[in-house]
Amino acid sequence: MLETMRNQAQSWIAKVILLGIMLSFALWGVGDFFSDSNMDTVAEVDGKSISAQKFQNTYNQQLNNYRSMLGASFSKELADNLGLKENTLQTMINRQLMLDEAASQGLVGPTTTLLARIQATPAFQSAEGQFDASRYQALTRNLGFRTPVDYEHDQQLNLMVEALERTFTESTQITKDAIYQRFLEKEEKRDLTALIVETASLEKSIEMSDDDIQAYYDDNKSQFMSPVRLRLIAVDINAAKMLDLVEVKDDDVKAAYESSQDQWNSTEERRASHILVRLAPDAADDVKEAAQAKIEAVLARVKSGENFAVVAKEVSEDTTAAQGGDVGFFEKGRMVPTFEQAVFDLEKGATSDVVKTDYGLHVIQLTDIKAARQKTFDEVKEQVQVKLRMEKAGEASYEISRKLEDMLGQEDHLKDAVKDLDIALLDLGELSQQESMAQDLLRVDDEYRKQVFRSSVGDSIEVVEISSGRFVAVEVLERLDPQEQALADVKEQVTTFAKQEKVKVAVREQATALLAKHQGDLSSLAKASDAQVLYTAKAVKLDGTGDEKSGWLKNDLLDQAFLLEEGQVAAQVFETEKGFALVQVDRILTASDDDFALMRDDLETELRKSGGQSRFERWMSSVRQHHDIQVNKSILLKF
Repeated sequence: MLETMRNQAQSWIAKVILLGIMLSFALWGVGDFFSDSNMDTVAEVDGKSISAQKFQNTYNQQLNNYRSMLGASFSKELADNLGLKENTLQTMINRQLMLDEAASQGLVGPTTTLLARIQATPAFQSAEGQFDASRYQALTRNLGFRTPVDYEHDQQLNLMVEALERTFTESTQITKDAIYQRFLEKEEKRDLTALIVETASLEKSIEMSDDDIQAYYDDNKSQFMSPVRLRLIAVDINAAKMLDLVEVKDDDVKAAYESSQDQWNSTEERRASHILVRLAPDAADDVKEAAQAKIEAVLARVKSGENFAVVAKEVSEDTTAAQGGDVGFFEKGRMVPTFEQAVFDLEKGATSDVVKTDYGLHVIQLTDIKAARQKTFDEVKEQVQVKLRMEKAGEASYEISRKLEDMLGQEDHLKDAVKDLDIALLDLGELSQQESMAQDLLRVDDEYRKQVFRSSVGDSIEVVEISSGRFVAVEVLERLDPQEQALADVKEQVTTFAKQEKVKVAVREQATALLAKHQGDLSSLAKASDAQVLYTAKAVKLDGTGDEKSGWLKNDLLDQAFLLEEGQVAAQVFETEKGFALVQVDRILTASDDDFALMRDDLETELRKSGGQSRFERWMSSVRQHHDIQVNKSILLKF
């Protein structure tokens, strides 16, 4: 499935992710949900049609993803500006070409590989990690496939495409010089200094007039649209709400106890008290010596016969001191290993020597032991009864969910599907995605909630298990697209954004003016300009690693900084989370050849993949020139 994007669509991040979405779609595509007969054709690839219905299904899927990820910022105009319609069609064409080429080269998706992939997919497995056929059937329908066979056909086509891509990757030749050059690029480090004009330094001095606010609102109305709202109805089949309706016979409870007695074995538990002298693992030697002397004095007092609890209350530095050091009963696996080992090595009433843990130094006394034993039926009867009721309720909810799923295969609407079933239809009203988080049925599973808000009127209705024994189905009755909101209703938000923008402009101008003045290093410039802050990053790599605490190390800043000579200042300013920065290279640290042998294989694999991808893209461009591709633009314009 396509993943959602949460950044602003016009930012560089959005464009990168958009490319990722399109590449992913080109490889994975969607199932063949519709027949092509008697439908308008949007495009033809060597006479094979891409129907209007198939394109609409795919394009709507893309639009719904963007609505979900951009919320109020999304609009049809934005989609058109991004070329979403054309890009969707071209990825569908590319996929068809790749499948044709894969078939012509004899590349296939082996059935054994396909089955292994499906069975190993965690989403299709039970809680015990075993492939679950009923779960597989339900989830493939949730993914938009009519039957598991459709899903398997689609996945087999994907295996063919992957095999085609591998032919490019595996045949790409990489020279030792190229690997070494990549090593130098990745492993070179630099010490950087940034003079940052901080946003906070100008915020108080910037004032906003009504004209400023109005102008910003007029230029950015798409930012202040109302959220998408859906009018929803739903079915909630919840095993937890069926418990009171489930009866369990005493004989069944007894039989369940006897067949699973190993579940009701209690393990040995021990009760201990301790006296702690705190000592950090990295403490200085003199601190360690003082702590050791203190705990040995404690041990001597206890060994001489003083009451352990009294000494603990007086000396222990643990929160249990007030209880005489008592930590209560515990079984193995509950305490830190060294403490636990000491306790389980003691005889009842005995006192340990000094025990060291990460918390410090301890003296421990074993005060009581509860032996392991088999819990009686009377002790666990209620637990067994509840377990059986939950299992029966779960079976009942599953059976009802299957009946509903069968009915949804015959009916297009929930109200028609439930009319012959004893299931309540819930009216959820009109909800935005934010508001839906307060709705019990939708807040249980974040991914399912997002899926609902990617849906449109008329989409197929799926029965989904959102938690153990709880099955839901939701139908979209109406989709209320974002509407323009009056300035009066969003003035506070507009004012905040408008001021942020005005402050940013002022900070950029001040930073640019400082850059024009610099004649030497940035430290001299900082001294000459009041209230400017110097930041440093030591031994940082091109990807930003090495000094992760320096939040101002953004990608564009690093890209430029690694093009500079030692001592140079970049010829532009860079936006950071704190403000706008001037950047200087203080020192260049070249990569060590000692590390090359350790990294060589990984670097070769990386270069082979990137080289294979470049060859694949060039090949794809060449392939398109040798195939007959016809696009019906008049049909495309209708969407």
